[in-house]
Amino acid sequence: MVLQQATFVLMWKKDLTKSSKLLCCPIVAESTILINKPLVEAIFEFRWKIPEVDGHKIDPDYSFLIGQLYNKCKKKYPERETLPAAQVPIEMLPYAPQYRFRTGKNQWPLIQLGHGILTYNSTSEYSWEQNFKPNSIEAFQNFIEDHPQENSLKLDELKLKYINAIPISPKDNVMSFLKEKLNTQIILPKDISESSDLEINNNAIDLTITVPVKNDFGQIQQRLATGMKINSKVLIIELTLVSKAVSNLFTNKSAFEEWLVKAHSIIEHHFFSLLSDDLLKEFKDE
Repeated sequence: MVLQQATFVLMWKKDLTKSSKLLCCPIVAESTILINKPLVEAIFEFRWKIPEVDGHKIDPDYSFLIGQLYNKCKKKYPERETLPAAQVPIEMLPYAPQYRFRTGKNQWPLIQLGHGILTYNSTSEYSWEQNFKPNSIEAFQNFIEDHPQENSLKLDELKLKYINAIPISPKDNVMSFLKEKLNTQIILPKDISESSDLEINNNAIDLTITVPVKNDFGQIQQRLATGMKINSKVLIIELTLVSKAVSNLFTNKSAFEEWLVKAHSIIEHHFFSLLSDDLLKEFKDE
């Protein structure tokens, strides 16, 4: 059997790879306010390296930390939930949330804590300046202050993730939608796109692209995928900034805020660069 050469091409109409913000981002916020924002969830995630004790990876101060962190944040997040992962020995399930602290029953935002992981999660109430930024900083600082061995903490990774969902018609050709609405063009090999065996117009997608950020800041991951939201077809846009090295994170209180602001600025610029003018207008209109 002879394999013919096939070409898969991905193009951004706006060249994100040459963006100064994407590669070495000045800390500048977008001024655009989206009345009909497509945001599903915004997540800040911090993972610390779990020390090895007697051949097992266990943070011996974790159990103490659970009560300490809840006591400090219960005024704002009084509703405490125990998640299924809490029934599993911590050494068997690292980096999985075990406890959830909510503002009220089934309410958002919330804080999650697990063995080696802390998250702050926001949904429809999200506002970068009014709640997400200050609450993420507060959650991180509370964790640092409450951990008995803060001087020996080591970063595993910091992550900022935005999940968006844009409604699309079941009849829409996803490739055409990407091209017309998200400034992204995917071109399949001609032998595939013109194949009589395939229904090209009835397609789905799940594509992840990773681009490094300059100065060892980390990398930005862009995932485009079709999915469902409340029984309706949507195009999911996940934008994630991951950093594994941040200078003076545990010794300089401003270090985390600087990282968070820069990570947000990079993701925000990436998101707005994807949107076509008419899609942006849909999100801005009341």
